[in-house]
Amino acid sequence: MRRLVEERKREKEEEARAREALRAKLEEDRRDRRRKLGLPEELTEEEKQREAEKARKKAEEEVKRHHVYIKPISVIEKLRGQLVAMKKAGGDEPFKTAAATLMKYIGNVARAPNEDKFRRINTSNAAFQSRVGAVPGSVDFLKHVGFQEEDGVLVLPRDQVNMEVLNSAGAEINNALTNPFFGVL
Repeated sequence: MRRLVEERKREKEEEARAREALRAKLEEDRRDRRRKLGLPEELTEEEKQREAEKARKKAEEEVKRHHVYIKPISVIEKLRGQLVAMKKAGGDEPFKTAAATLMKYIGNVARAPNEDKFRRINTSNAAFQSRVGAVPGSVDFLKHVGFQEEDGVLVLPRDQVNMEVLNSAGAEINNALTNPFFGVL
């Protein structure tokens, strides 16, 4: 056992030496290329800052790539509870109409989050009032998704668009529309 540990330690040291030799060779090649181009061998302060910025961005991207996002369960529970309350308060047909309209609003934002027209809903619009506003709690559902009320208009600021919440809201609405037992228990 001890021999295996020592052998592994030697292998790690050898790998470290090989990596260091490779780094030195790359540095020498970089200096050689700079000499051939007529540039100073060492990087200027400006170049060092650019290199540091590149390395920082690369590290951030690496972290983002390996980051596992956890679904916002508390928000999903609030959305589900709001849908159940809407179904009980509004009746079956008005609820289905409101849910389908909410699904359309949320789907449009999820498909094109940079489009302002999809992130703004005029609550005084007759179509909105008859389809969504007629069901108690539907505006609150949109607020749970992230919309904010401003002068009779629901607005979802671009910096507050959360794709996980939008996707979860769409899944909950779909569940409410397709599951005949939704909200019964």
